[in-house]
Amino acid sequence: MLLYFAFKGQDLAIIFQNLASANYWWVIASMILSIGAHYLRAIRWKMLIKPLGFSPSNANTFHAVMIGYLANLAFPRMGEVTRCGVLTKTDKIPINSLIGTVIVERFIDFLTLIALLFFALFIQFDTIYQFIDNIIFTPLIYSIKSSTLLLITTITILFLFLLLGRYLYLKFKDDFTSTKIGNKISNLLIGIKDGFTTISKMEKPWLFYAYSIGIWFFYFITTYLVFFAIPATSNLGWQVAIFVLAAGSLGMVAPVQGGIGAYHWMVAEGLVLFSIVKSDGLIYATLAHSSQVLLILFLGLIGIIATLIPKKLQPEIDDEQE
Repeated sequence: MLLYFAFKGQDLAIIFQNLASANYWWVIASMILSIGAHYLRAIRWKMLIKPLGFSPSNANTFHAVMIGYLANLAFPRMGEVTRCGVLTKTDKIPINSLIGTVIVERFIDFLTLIALLFFALFIQFDTIYQFIDNIIFTPLIYSIKSSTLLLITTITILFLFLLLGRYLYLKFKDDFTSTKIGNKISNLLIGIKDGFTTISKMEKPWLFYAYSIGIWFFYFITTYLVFFAIPATSNLGWQVAIFVLAAGSLGMVAPVQGGIGAYHWMVAEGLVLFSIVKSDGLIYATLAHSSQVLLILFLGLIGIIATLIPKKLQPEIDDEQE
């Protein structure tokens, strides 16, 4: 739906023609370098896992991350749980604790994205403020004004539910945790809490933050390289690439499969501010997004084969040894 909205009113024949004439060597270079970001994400996650008393291999962690990305293409935000499930199967790590580490990791990414947005705003204030005001603030303020009663009612109901939930939990805590479902929920919360504490128990926290910077540096490079794939964006500078990275990341956060549509719309609208016509912005967004989707499909499938096929072949190997 969002993809249709992003391309609505555009001449698709011209867009396909320009896509066909793009310089795909730059796109391929972008794909190759983006593997660095995925690998750094895997070993950064491993740093959060080690305080739990487990040390999965770099390969297993990398495969789990890529399978998680693959799951996100099918179901929004499903990848975080999926990659935890993969490591649970390969390394017998409690999934509850892994979920806590992923929440920590995503929180760090959120803070990094906020910092990136402020940096982009600092280096190109006038242009980016116009984008933020037109695309985010103005629609948001209008939406709040038009539904103030609904917003207040929703917040009030949520607050009352929280109070009711806390009251019921404290009153029936022992009875609840003694049930099978209650015990599972209790263990889940304890595991998530354990996962949260790992960031304070890492041996080299400075390395964790260095990996975080490295991840976003690779994201920046891959974003910038695709500029050179088409003439319309080939003259744009690194400052624009930082803004496009920030705008595209906001699109990827949207609750849709792999950011499809949301990414295209955010990036294309953002590039319009730099005198790039929307059709060319959509061409750039399609090249950048589609290349990463293809890479995720490829590496995700390799991850599935690497983590699942050996287990299926194991009985046959054991039989031959006997």
